[in-house]
Amino acid sequence: MEIEYPYPTISATMTVDPWSLIPSELTNPSFFASPTEYAIISEIYSVAVTTSNRSNIEKLFSSPLLLNSPLSLPTFLARTWITLSHSTSVRSAALTHFADVISPDTTHDLQGFLPHILVALSTAEKPIREAACTVLTQLHRVYSSNTKHSIIGLMEMYAEDVASLNTLKWLSIPEVKWFLTHVLLPKLAECKLDAGYIHKVVGEILNQAGKKGKKEQYPSPGLTSWLTLVRNSMSLMVFLASHVACSGMFSLQYYLLRILTGAFVDNPAAIKLRAQCLETFLEQCNDTEFITELLGQVSMIDPSDFKGELVRIVGSGSGASQITILLDLVRGHGPLAMDACRQLSIVFPATGQATQLSIARLLISQFDAASPVPGPLSFWANLRTSPSALHRRWTQLHSRHR
Repeated sequence: MEIEYPYPTISATMTVDPWSLIPSELTNPSFFASPTEYAIISEIYSVAVTTSNRSNIEKLFSSPLLLNSPLSLPTFLARTWITLSHSTSVRSAALTHFADVISPDTTHDLQGFLPHILVALSTAEKPIREAACTVLTQLHRVYSSNTKHSIIGLMEMYAEDVASLNTLKWLSIPEVKWFLTHVLLPKLAECKLDAGYIHKVVGEILNQAGKKGKKEQYPSPGLTSWLTLVRNSMSLMVFLASHVACSGMFSLQYYLLRILTGAFVDNPAAIKLRAQCLETFLEQCNDTEFITELLGQVSMIDPSDFKGELVRIVGSGSGASQITILLDLVRGHGPLAMDACRQLSIVFPATGQATQLSIARLLISQFDAASPVPGPLSFWANLRTSPSALHRRWTQLHSRHR
């Protein structure tokens, strides 16, 4: 999977001095919202890293363009390590440089980059995971001090048109310290060895969101209060989901969704919270132009994998309004219609009778109409029933609701 840019890179204009193409200022202080400028500067950075040209790296990092805002250099490096079209050496170098530019006594709250670090920890290449662990160790030093940290990136981290329908969320400083100290730092050794381990580490924490019961029923890593675990896990769910909704960046959204919708998050309360957080984002997927543009950002991964992650936002435990979105995706016969059908077969048994009635009515009508979308057939197969059997169930339910 890689982000593909709709504009030419410097390699297409090699007769031009790349340094002369650097603009005098950014259209946005964040490189997540300045793709054209990023394409130019990332080419210079990639060549400098690949050729081990330390002087050019230092020259680039001292450029006013990267220093005018405290957000510019960190977002440039973060965008570089989550861009899969870059080589392993360039991506790991970006993480190393990020760690180098973090001063232990910085007054900036850098938590906005935690989701991007999670992406690096779930990457197959071990050097990238090792560099990400170094960044987390450095961030832990930052938040271990008593320094008061000021937020950067809350309002301008991502492109305004992408984030306009959603709101980026932030953790409190105590929650950031908890996430680093009690969740991530104790598991860095395992994360270096296994790209999938971060799914377990974060997924098991997210699964505590909204749980009810006695303290003894659930493990609380490094905590004296089980209620603190529940509250913090809910905050973490909201925080990570907001980056999915606001970023508009496939490489970030895909890897975060794999954590949020993974097998380790199976608690109905956590699933319900996840669906609520991402409801507006999933509604946007009803727009064929929106989802086609989103899926068109990549070429190194089958888009069907991402479509599966999108519909798995809604799971057993989701509310009727979120399940209705799946129904709308089926009705729209868009790119997610078949995947939505499959997901309906998963949530169907756990829904209430009224919702089952709505699902049955829609799927039977799609089947009877010989819908061009093959999803209804996969629905019957996954549900291990037939349209006629479900029609009888529908009739029974309908008679009870009269």
